[in-house]
Amino acid sequence: MFNDRDKALKLIENGIYENANVSAIIYTLVKYYNHLGYNYVAMKDTIFTWLLKQSISDNVFKNTDKWFNESFEYIKKHKPYFREEIAIPITLEEIRTINTMKTKCDKLVAFGLLYVGKIFANSKGVFSCKHKTLCRLTGVSEKQVRNSINHMIEKGLLIPIQINKLKACGNKSPTERFIYAYPNKYKVNIETGNHQIHVIINKENIFMDYISCFYLCITNYKLKYSRRFKEYLRKNI
Repeated sequence: MFNDRDKALKLIENGIYENANVSAIIYTLVKYYNHLGYNYVAMKDTIFTWLLKQSISDNVFKNTDKWFNESFEYIKKHKPYFREEIAIPITLEEIRTINTMKTKCDKLVAFGLLYVGKIFANSKGVFSCKHKTLCRLTGVSEKQVRNSINHMIEKGLLIPIQINKLKACGNKSPTERFIYAYPNKYKVNIETGNHQIHVIINKENIFMDYISCFYLCITNYKLKYSRRFKEYLRKNI
């Protein structure tokens, strides 16, 4: 996993990769240079000097000015969170709160949401997380993930920001439409505390750090895990 700074620096150094989404790349660079304090003119000059060195077709390049202006206006208006170095603590108080959940699966899903939220939450603490993401992290079924999320919400440990929001896409004809499900958005409502037991650091793949942190909590802080999760780890490590 790369933070915003790493993504921008990797692009600047290595250039645009094959079949890249150029509009998304321009957004990443605008976000980076805005964070550095560049004004419109300096930012555009820097980015387009870099773009002219890339292998971009004329058909794509003709849209770059529009994409730049859209990205610039969006970032100035919405001020999205710029994520730099990740050094985020997991605390003893958080694990003790998770241990108040009733079942082992509930504790496992709660820990997964805590960990994902620590990394991906915006400045307001809100983050998106698919049920399938939690299934991959925890090894439990999607039905159990939904049940455990509901238990956390009932207990007040998770605040649902956006749940099961759907949008019909495509043509007006019912046979040609499809339903797009927006990612669910949550905010973890667990008091952080001061007793740090683990620090999440930058990693391209968070899975091993997640497992390392989870084992630490099992070994030293009485966090319980299910037989199913133990079997899942054995298959995936």
